Amino acid sequence: MSQTPTRVAFFGGTGGSPFAALVRAISAGTHINALCRTPSKLEGKLKERGIDESTMRQYLSIIPGNIKDIQAVRTTLLDPMSSESSPRLVDKVISAVGATEVTFTWNPLKPVGIPDKWICADATKTIFAALRQIQDEQARATSAAAVQRPLLLAISTTGLSKRQRDVPMLFVPLYHWLLAAPHEDKRAMEENVVDTVTESGGQGPVRGFVIVRPSLFLDGEASDNLRVGWEWGPKARLEGLEKAPGPAIGYTVTRESVGNWIFKEVIQGQNDEKWMGKMVSLTH
Repeated sequence: MSQTPTRVAFFGGTGGSPFAALVRAISAGTHINALCRTPSKLEGKLKERGIDESTMRQYLSIIPGNIKDIQAVRTTLLDPMSSESSPRLVDKVISAVGATEVTFTWNPLKPVGIPDKWICADATKTIFAALRQIQDEQARATSAAAVQRPLLLAISTTGLSKRQRDVPMLFVPLYHWLLAAPHEDKRAMEENVVDTVTESGGQGPVRGFVIVRPSLFLDGEASDNLRVGWEWGPKARLEGLEKAPGPAIGYTVTRESVGNWIFKEVIQGQNDEKWMGKMVSLTH
């Protein structure tokens, strides 16, 4: 169970579905640490959504920096009320770092590229490295039994299932040809998260993961017409586990709908076991 009050670390929370989740979390009184390259940009966007300065001061800690700066990542993962001699981690981590621009190439097999090829995968690696540093300090300061392990939610994409097709047939060329390069990064991120949790035997940097796979993003309001599917991670031993319904297959989903689901089910939700170890597909 999470501590009270819950504190959540956001990486990549200045736009899209993670920003939608962040707005809802702050409005509900959740304490947030957000790593941000341009703090004024995040503050301005929050004001546009009706979050006043008083609320931001009470519930939001913005850490200037980027995901490649491990010291800034460490700071984002720590409760600002904890001390150097007794570091205390956040309860949950949202990894939503993604490419901010794409490039077009002459490679007919991968016509779309991203300048920072492994930005999503490298983000989770840095988060895990920073968590291990802090957890080593916790173990030295107290004991191994007192080490905290937050829950990690990572935002990925549909089209990556290793168990079954999870996109409409019409989208197969789009996902597996046009977006091949960006999806390589998302796939590497997923593999890093799953491998780190699976191979650690419960003693890794996080206590578990939730990987969210939205379909193609659109702007628009949050909708009650959200279909949710899921499958177990690719390394899960299925014997004795709850039977997975499989992915929800659809064409599009709004960023607000995904952010609303993340807030209600993972940030605000108190039952970590409900989605832990699952690849969750969201679509309209």
